[in-house]
Amino acid sequence: MYEHIPAELLIPALEAGRAALRDMDEDDVPNKLRKVVAYSGGSLPPPLARSLSQALDDDSHLRSEALEQWKGADLAASGSVGASALYLIRPDNWQFLLGKVVARHEAMSAQAEVEDLIGRLAQAEKEAAEGKRRVGELRQELSKARRNSKRPKKEPQRPTNSSQLEDRIKSLERARDEAERSHAALADRAKQTETKLRQARTERAEVLKKFEAAGGIGWGSGDPIVLARHLDDVASVVAGSRVAEYFRETMGFEPGPWKLPPGALPDGANSIEWLMRQPRPFVLIVDGHNLAHKIRPESAASADTRDEISHALARMKLHTKTVARVIVVFDSSVSPLGEAYR
Repeated sequence: MYEHIPAELLIPALEAGRAALRDMDEDDVPNKLRKVVAYSGGSLPPPLARSLSQALDDDSHLRSEALEQWKGADLAASGSVGASALYLIRPDNWQFLLGKVVARHEAMSAQAEVEDLIGRLAQAEKEAAEGKRRVGELRQELSKARRNSKRPKKEPQRPTNSSQLEDRIKSLERARDEAERSHAALADRAKQTETKLRQARTERAEVLKKFEAAGGIGWGSGDPIVLARHLDDVASVVAGSRVAEYFRETMGFEPGPWKLPPGALPDGANSIEWLMRQPRPFVLIVDGHNLAHKIRPESAASADTRDEISHALARMKLHTKTVARVIVVFDSSVSPLGEAYR
């Protein structure tokens, strides 16, 4: 998710995440974020910013800790404050709402770039015109000097150095040519930026259309077969994700389903402990809906129950032997873009 969000929109969220990490005990800081904690400069460099953004995307417990540090989170705010608040709080339909903020930000950025280029284009045109004017004046001066040099000299005249004038003309012609090239480059860039602006506006309109069409999103049926099919879809999405690609490239094997020891139940405590001890990286997909009904049947749909599950899984990730990614599906809500809520 975070890869599609302009970095500047997540600055408040990243600063809150850094504050949360600094407030943790050293042993509780995930290994992959130790460089983030050690960095003492201003804004995080891009590689560290990406690491922290991904950690916040993956870890609901870390998001909660970040929100504890950031008291100014405001879902109704515009720009980076609103985008960062959505990224950390994640209310219903947060992906669509964040998509609206991103689309608006990109449209405004493109508009500002167009306006800047228009101003620079006008300045380039002015400089090119001035260069042509000066070249014309010097050519007239050179012609006059050459005519005077051919006339009979009746009285002493102020010497005119034609070679110096020619050098000045060549210099000004070079400056004029450079100004014209700059003008042409700016004109081409302005055209490209205007195209980008139109695309941003179109994308924003599409996001708004999908958001309005989606309305209240949730299961229309409690059919377990529908739920199972949806979880299969989620698994297929994960199989094609950057996590799976990471396993292929760095671990040298294809990701696939785990086979538990004989007699082990998928939701048994022993199975989870066995999984946490495995040296091979894994992706764990949790049916949050059914799990919530199992542990808290009287308050399965409450935000507190969901937070309890998310925090427990976040703590579990800290104690796995290797890289782990946990995806929790609550209500099996799916956005029109086909991404499962986590």
